[in-house]
Amino acid sequence: MILGQFGVSVGTNGLVLLDATIGLYNNTPNASNLIFTIVRNAVQIFTARSSPWTGNSYEAVHLSYTDSGNPAGYYGYALVVSAIGTGNPPEIIGPLVFSGLSVS
Repeated sequence: MILGQFGVSVGTNGLVLLDATIGLYNNTPNASNLIFTIVRNAVQIFTARSSPWTGNSYEAVHLSYTDSGNPAGYYGYALVVSAIGTGNPPEIIGPLVFSGLSVS
């Protein structure tokens, strides 16, 4: 499931600082783990695994990644989540923030 996406223009020898915060709610004792993936122009560049707390719980997952080494141009970024395991995945309830900053 795509949680967010945006595009950014990158200068020569520039880099992009990416940041995401995702709010989760879990109400089951054996929730599935989640895999968060950041994609640039349909290519996976970062993944992180989150194991939700058990029981009736809220949590915020924070991700940061610096994308560097790209030639100057315009790039599209997306934040994707998928559940792994046999349990029910936690609900995404917010906040949901996905942003990037191009730095030259």
